[in-house]
Amino acid sequence: MKTRTTLIISLTAIITFAAGRALAYSGGTGDPNNPYQIATKADLLAMAADKSYYTKCFILTADINMGGQVFTTAIIAADTVAGNFTFDGPDFTGTFDGNGHKITGFTINGGSNLWLGLFGSISSGGSVKNLGLESCSVIGYGVVGGLVGINQSSISNCYSTGSVSGDSNSNSVGGLVGCNWGNISNCYSTSSVSGGFNSQEVGGLVGENDSTISNCYSTGQVSGSNGSDSVGGLVGNSDGSIINCYSTGTVSGDSNSGSVGGLVGDNGGSISNCYSTGTVSGGDNSMWLGGLVGANWYGSISNCYSKGSVSGSSGSNSVGGLAGENGYSNISNCYSTGTVTGGDNSMWLGGLVGDNDDNVSNCYSTGTVSGGSNSDAVGGLAGYNENDGNISNCYSTGLVSGGSGSDSVGGLVGDNSDGSIVSSFWDTNTSGRSTSAGGTGKTTAQMKTKRTFTTAGWNFTTIWRMRCEGMNYPKLHWQVIPSADWVCPEGVDLADFSYLAERWHTTGCNSSNNFCGGADMDYSGTVDMEDFVMFAEEWLSGE
Repeated sequence: MKTRTTLIISLTAIITFAAGRALAYSGGTGDPNNPYQIATKADLLAMAADKSYYTKCFILTADINMGGQVFTTAIIAADTVAGNFTFDGPDFTGTFDGNGHKITGFTINGGSNLWLGLFGSISSGGSVKNLGLESCSVIGYGVVGGLVGINQSSISNCYSTGSVSGDSNSNSVGGLVGCNWGNISNCYSTSSVSGGFNSQEVGGLVGENDSTISNCYSTGQVSGSNGSDSVGGLVGNSDGSIINCYSTGTVSGDSNSGSVGGLVGDNGGSISNCYSTGTVSGGDNSMWLGGLVGANWYGSISNCYSKGSVSGSSGSNSVGGLAGENGYSNISNCYSTGTVTGGDNSMWLGGLVGDNDDNVSNCYSTGTVSGGSNSDAVGGLAGYNENDGNISNCYSTGLVSGGSGSDSVGGLVGDNSDGSIVSSFWDTNTSGRSTSAGGTGKTTAQMKTKRTFTTAGWNFTTIWRMRCEGMNYPKLHWQVIPSADWVCPEGVDLADFSYLAERWHTTGCNSSNNFCGGADMDYSGTVDMEDFVMFAEEWLSGE
């Protein structure tokens, strides 16, 4: 039987332990309904040090500045054995809620270390959400991200700013996440991201994606050095799904680089409802350069577009406005508008696809395509359509040209090696080309006539639309018509401003008069300043 003294000592020990745990943070019990409160740098470092609590719940209650200290490993859930390519843990499997706060100014100089970021690894059941990272710098050898090295669970509503870079021969380098095997949603990165010599899988948001990324974007500059491969504005390499995402930053590969894309460098998964607007470039002897995707291998791209210019230097190969290479893959319901340029001795340059050996359907391109001296296979839509290549229900309108000594320059397709090209057209006036390796040439007037396409079997019910016949080319059905685009030609411009002005201060707007022809945009009953503000927000939108 315990004595009174023994009982008091035991209770004191329990109270002391509990008090010590409470003092380690700024409050909370670590349960879902009462997470540990992280309010200071000391709290965060205490959390990082106590690996037995990586299964608990945490919440930020204040912004935390981590400046003044340089780390060599991930701050939380760091790899414990350096020099190998397996994560030796322990992983973070708890919940970290940023609560709308941010962690700023941390620096990780990892040298030859891997699995770097604020977190080294987030594993099954773990989640990080509602967190901002600002002005942070992470450098390492591989699996490097601003937020986490490898994510195998859930990340949502997070962002990163600053810089992330991989050393020579590095892999899986991303502005937010190095390698994703879980789900990332509603996140973004403005960080600049770079890979060293012979680096692979370098992306503005994620280096390597094998699962799902949705509703995310990146705006930072992304670059690879000599010999780098799979460099993308959003993701370097993806074998998973990317949905409703975009990127706007410039993307560049150095000499001998491969698979460089405005959104994804190398895609073997599915990409849908995405776009990119940043410029894409490759150095001498680079290959597979695309406005949206560098190389689309065993993947699919649908309902996407790209608007950035794409350029390759001397000896570049497979350069396209949307995709550089489309192999054993499908591209459907997509378009590109950026210029495509190849240097001297370049080959397979196309307004939409540089080299196609599978399926391209219901797509169009409008950008100028030009090759340097002695370039080969230059086309308004596709440079080279190989034996297994199928192009159907597509068109191009851009100017097409090759430098001195160039071979196989065509209005729609430069060179067709027994591929199939059906129900597809190019504009003989705007392209400057009367011939093509496939397709049918039409005048600008004919290209702006709906009957040209309906007689070829095009679907104007669910795939294509032609709102301003005689003034515009066909557009894809999913392309949104701005609510302020009342008159032709398409696009919110001075013609629509005049339309609004003619109805200014009109009253009595209701459903019977379509709310004054749509000019009463807020349905207030009067065309007034509120409608003008809404109109201004759509100025120059649409095409």
